[in-house]
Amino acid sequence: TVAQLQLTQTVGSASLVDDPAKLAHAGVELFEMAGHDVPLVAGCSAWLVCRLIDEPHNQQAYDLFIGEVIAAWADERVFRD
Repeated sequence: TVAQLQLTQTVGSASLVDDPAKLAHAGVELFEMAGHDVPLVAGCSAWLVCRLIDEPHNQQAYDLFIGEVIAAWADERVFRD
């Protein structure tokens, strides 16, 4: 969302390798949806939970990770139908 523009810039400009606590330092608020044991970022207009499809060549050669969407939610003020 527009409200998260600065947050996205801050998090996207720091490496997790250099700052393992970058999400906490940036003030990212996380939560979990019932039945899914993965963190989601609060304040988004939509959320996807994905299962990693193991593809070692793409992961190693290109840092490309492919996922299958297994759950989705959206703010109905932004998305519907």
